[in-house]
Parts: sequence; C-alpha cells; structure tokens
Amino acid sequence: MKIWIVTVGEPIPSDGEDIRLYRSGIMCQKLSNLGHEVTWLNSRFDHTRKILRTSKLDLTTPEGAKIVLLESPAYAKNVSVRRLWNHIQLLRSFNIYSKNAVAPNVILCSFPPVELSWAAVRYGKRNNIPVIVDVRDLWPDIFSDAVPSWLKPLAKLALTPLNLMTRSLFESATEITGVSNGYLAWGVEKSGRKQRENEKAVPLAYKSEKKLSVGNETAASLSALGVDSTKRIVLFIGSFGRTYDLSPVFKALKHWSDAERDSIQFVLAGDGELFSHWLSLSENENSTILPGWLNQSQISYLMSISEVGLAAYSENAPQSIPNKIIEYLSHGLPILSSLEGETAAMIKEFRVGQSYSASNPESFSLGLRKLIEDRSFDAATRCRTLYEKRFNADKVYDEFIEHIENLASPE
Repeated sequence: MKIWIVTVGEPIPSDGEDIRLYRSGIMCQKLSNLGHEVTWLNSRFDHTRKILRTSKLDLTTPEGAKIVLLESPAYAKNVSVRRLWNHIQLLRSFNIYSKNAVAPNVILCSFPPVELSWAAVRYGKRNNIPVIVDVRDLWPDIFSDAVPSWLKPLAKLALTPLNLMTRSLFESATEITGVSNGYLAWGVEKSGRKQRENEKAVPLAYKSEKKLSVGNETAASLSALGVDSTKRIVLFIGSFGRTYDLSPVFKALKHWSDAERDSIQFVLAGDGELFSHWLSLSENENSTILPGWLNQSQISYLMSISEVGLAAYSENAPQSIPNKIIEYLSHGLPILSSLEGETAAMIKEFRVGQSYSASNPESFSLGLRKLIEDRSFDAATRCRTLYEKRFNADKVYDEFIEHIENLASPE
C-alpha cells in the first residue's frame, strides 16, 4: 500500500545522529517495517532549529521510506510575514510534486499549516484518495485569540482567507482525528457535521527509550553547563516560544529563603525567540541555569536526575497534552503544569503532579512545594503507569496504523 504522510515541522533522521523522532517519524518507521511504501512530505526548512536543511531533497530512511523535502524559505520568528510566505510556498511545492508523483492509496496529513493541509485534501478529493486530517494545533483561531479585543474585528478580517481554507479542508476530509478529544471536536466543528463513529482522538505518544548507560562525557558536559546533580532539579524543556511563560520561576525565587534557593536548581533547557529574554533574567539568579539546546543523550540524563518536570505555559495557551508532558511521564517525573483543560484534568484524575495558575508566582510556589516536600507523594509510579496505559508509542501508533490500513483497503 502506498501512503503519503504530509507533515512539516518535525525532525527527520538526517538531521543528526542524536535526533529523536516524533509522531510522523515513528509512524513512518512503523509503516515501512510493515512493508508499506511510505513517502513523507516534509519541509526543507527545519522549523525547530530555524535553518534550511542542507541534505538533498529526496532521502531514504534505513527502513526504506522516502522523505521528500518540499522547497520553502526560511523564517526567524514563528509569528511573522516570512512564515506566512513559507506556508504559501509549501502549498506551491506540494502542488508541483503531486502533479507528477504516483498517487498514494491514502494520505495522512497533519494540520496545520492551513495552506499545505488544504492542498493535500484538495488533491485527495480530486483523485478519489482518502485523506485523514490530524489536528495538532488550532489554527487560525489561536491568532485571533491572541490579539487584544479592540483588534479582533481587524484580525478576523485579515484571517478570512485562512478561515475559509480551514473550513473547506475539514468539510472535504475523509476523516478527522486529533491529538486530544478537544482538538478532534474542534476539527469536527469546523467541518460543519457531527463526529463520525470511527473518528477518534489519537494522542501524542512517546517511544520510551531503553535504559541508557550514561557515559561520563554526558554527565561532564552537563556539569560544564552548570547542572548540579547534588541539588533537587526542576526541569523545563521547551522551545521558548510565546506560549511559554517562565516568569513565575523568577518571581517566586525572589521570595524564597536562602535555604530553599540553595537546595533547588531550575534547569531551563531549550532555545527559541525568547531565549535571550529568559537568559537575562537568569544571569542574577544562581538557582536557575539556561544551558541552551541539548542533545537527546543530555536530555535523557537530565530526566533521570530531575525530580519535577515543568510545563510552564502562558495564560490561555492552546496546547492540550503536549509532547513534553508525555516525555516527563515516561521518565516517571511528576508534572508541575499551568495548562488548563485536558492536561489539568489528567493531572488531577491520575494524581501525577500539580497544576498552578499561569503567570502566578504564589500558585507556582505552592504547587512546587507540594511536589518536593510531600514524601508520601508516590507520583513516579503513577506517571509511568499512565504513560504505559495511554501514551506508549508502540500501543498508540500500532492501533492508528491498523485504522489507516482499514480505511485505505476497506473490506
């Protein structure tokens, strides 16, 4: 069976030796190992590292899948005119590729970008090919939600083309899925119909690593960056975008005693457009370090020595249950999260951490103290149990693949 996976923004195997694959990368591996002919349409522009990939545009994975890098220009900021131009060019590149390509039996398309998803659904409809649209972010709604109330009418007008494309693609999609029940419901609402019986949420899932034998080099590299393994480490890993908010960390520390500050270290790892801002706040605070972008070995080691996984998001952040929370769970890290909705409900139901009010340092301190001071709080076992039950990539994606196979080859 020929399968196209249309997903940009995820790492590909050629990005480096220590790259960890995400949803589409894992699906690509699994489908190829089952003998399917897989083509993964990604972007030449690496969204995470904000660089143009230098590898050739047609690649083959060790499992035999084909990766096609669609030509698209670079952009420096996630919210920018250059990014809009990037998405328009992705649409154009997809149309050029699909015009001469051998048609697949089924297409799995990640949403957003809006333009690329619209092009994939239109191609599927024109050629009688089933297309599953997988909702991963709530575009373009998140843009209009982010502007002040007095600007909303203007934002609504400016986003009219994207809103029309979004409604059109969901109306024409063969099936809709999403990374959470809320995201699936959002996509179905855009389609203007009721949810179908076979449409179910497929959560983001994490492929648990085998126990790593951490070399002295990894530990030494982190020590050189300032990580102090003798302290109680609260770990944040993220992209430092505008939906993250680390201000409660710095505001809370100002009111802690010297003893409290000396016993804890906040390791805030990652990179992104707001990195320099958080770094400037950290320069006068000995309890925080920003080591920058880390490789997977360093991240895995940090997970193994940390006590809390921090999910610090801004107020009204649109994320449901993001990748990083699932990664924390797989390592048995109790979670301190500012996300509302599905993440907050999950934390409460399964008792795998504490929630706090976004941007509120008092609420942040209270939640953190509950996690690190309550010795009876056996969250590690509950975290791993929840991960195995709901977020293990082998279980989640094997079931998803079975559904895709049935859709492409109905009995």
